[in-house]
Order: sequence, then structure tokens, then C-alpha cells
Amino acid sequence: MNLLSKFSPRRKDSHLLYTEALECMLAGDTDGAFWKLRELVKGDTNNVSAYIKLGDILREKNKSEQAVKIHQSLIFRRNLRMEVKIEIYRSLAKDYFEMKQFPRAEENAKRILRLDRKNEWAAEFLVRICEHQKRWQDASLYLKKLERIKGEPNIQNHARYIMMQGRQKEDQGEIERAKYFYLKTVKMDEKFADPHLYLGNIFQREKDLEKAVENWIKFAEKSAGSGKQIYNRLETALFELGRFGDIEEFYRKLMSADGGNTDAVSGLVNVMAARGEYDQAMTLVDEALLRNNRSIRARLAKMKLALRKIQKDKLAAEVDEIVDLIHDGKSTPVRSS
Repeated sequence: MNLLSKFSPRRKDSHLLYTEALECMLAGDTDGAFWKLRELVKGDTNNVSAYIKLGDILREKNKSEQAVKIHQSLIFRRNLRMEVKIEIYRSLAKDYFEMKQFPRAEENAKRILRLDRKNEWAAEFLVRICEHQKRWQDASLYLKKLERIKGEPNIQNHARYIMMQGRQKEDQGEIERAKYFYLKTVKMDEKFADPHLYLGNIFQREKDLEKAVENWIKFAEKSAGSGKQIYNRLETALFELGRFGDIEEFYRKLMSADGGNTDAVSGLVNVMAARGEYDQAMTLVDEALLRNNRSIRARLAKMKLALRKIQKDKLAAEVDEIVDLIHDGKSTPVRSS
């Protein structure tokens, strides 16, 4: 050992530095990891994994262009193992995604699949890119690749992509094409509620209230709570069609399926009050309050009934406005237990 080396500080070996850098990353100390990796590559320029991690940290620090330069330079190295190439392409795909250069991100993910046809990460990433760009048909194609890799069908997502194609067509004014995609969605996943909402809306605009009502009812029955957004429109449409009995039947069916549906209770109370059946309606509200005495809707319904019974129509209408504000989310929401 010469005199110079005796008094010079010893450089840590590559393995130890890499291990310490990984520990820093696990602890969330990206700065510490960065400096350890930087020290590592100064002494060991052949450590490709360290360079990959350095680039990943730069991307996390919103320096994706620098990350790309590091990751791109690694591809041209000779004798890279397949798993290392895949790791580099994965980092490049993430870099370009952060830079919103989606075609390049997609190409790097596809390179992974060319190396490894069963790479689950690459297939999921390609689906994500297409979703981000609203390329619903391509998303469905990549989803099929992912299904083959995982061996698990995903009917719900396929149906959603078809429905979103319908949404695009509707936005573009191609109403018949939109209907086609919505109906195709229903056939693919009959439990999916949303296409019935959009079909109902189209039929309402076309003045076909019978079909609008048919689809809105299906939406309300299939959706878990979100169906309340069409209760008022549905009620109005049924009144216009003269189907008064169907309104009560609709609300009772919803209550039968979900006894805690206070929106349905409120709707049925309105129907009963309109017929002057105040006592029966009050009994219904009291039963709802026994199940949940903190329900704002049930309490307002009870107040409105009391006001109507003493002919305070103006105050009753004001309560209706409060209910609408809660429904539209224009007031501060209060959680009910």
C-alpha cells in the first residue's frame, strides 16, 4: 500500500453504496439516495441499475428531460440482459408520460411487450395511456392483451370503454351512433347503470318520454345511490304521461330494495302529500327517522308535511328549494350516519 492511499479516504464499494441508496429510497430520502448513486457511478460506470435509479429520481424531482437523457444513453450499451432492457424501457415510458409525450411513452411500453409478451406492467401502462388520451377503442384492444396475460376477463372495463365511445359520439352530435354504443354497452354488461341514464336523456330530448322513462327507471334501479339525480325528471315525465300510479310504484320499489333510501322516501312523501294523504305520509317519514334519525332529507320531509297540512304552501316550497340545493351539492354537505 503506497503512502497516498494510506491517508486518502476509502471509497465505499459499489454493492454497499447501492444497498444504502435503496434503503434511502425505501425511507423516502430521495436526496440521500441520489448522492449515494452519484458517488457509485463515478467509481463504477458499468452499474446500469444505478444509472436507471438516478434517472428515476430525477423524474420524481420533475426533471424528466434529464431522466430521459440518462435512460436513453443506457439503451446503446452492449450486452444488456433482457430484464435490464425492460427496466430501461419502463423508465423511459414513465419519463415520456410525465413529459406528456404519450406516443413515445407508448412506443417504449410496446418495446417491452416485444421483449416479453406476458409483461403485465407494460400492458397495464398501455391501457392507462389510452384512457388518459380518451382513446377508448385502443384501450379496449390493450385491455384484451392484459386479459390474456392475467387470465382474467374484465367485462366491466370493456363496457365502460364502449360507453365512452358513445359519449364522444354524443358530444360530436352523432346521436344515432351514440345510441348504438350505449345499447352495445347494455348488451355487454347488463348491470351497468350509466348507459341507461344517457339513453334516457337522449330520448327526452327527442320527446320520446316513454323510452326516456324506461331507461331512467333502469338507471335508478341499477345504480347504487346515484340514481337520485333523475328522480325529479322521472317524476315530471311520469306526470306528463299521466302515469301517476307508476310514480308511487317506482318509489316503493326503490324503498323495498333499499330501506335506507331517504331520497325515495322523500319522493313518495311528495306523491302522498299531493293526494292529501298527510297522515300516511307522516307515518312513512317517522318510520324512516326510526331507521336514521339524523337523515336531513327525512327531517325536511317531516317539516314540509307539517307546513302543508296547515296550508303554508310558500314555506313548503322553500323547503323544496333547500332539498334541491342539497341534491345539487350547492350547500355544504352534512354526513348522515
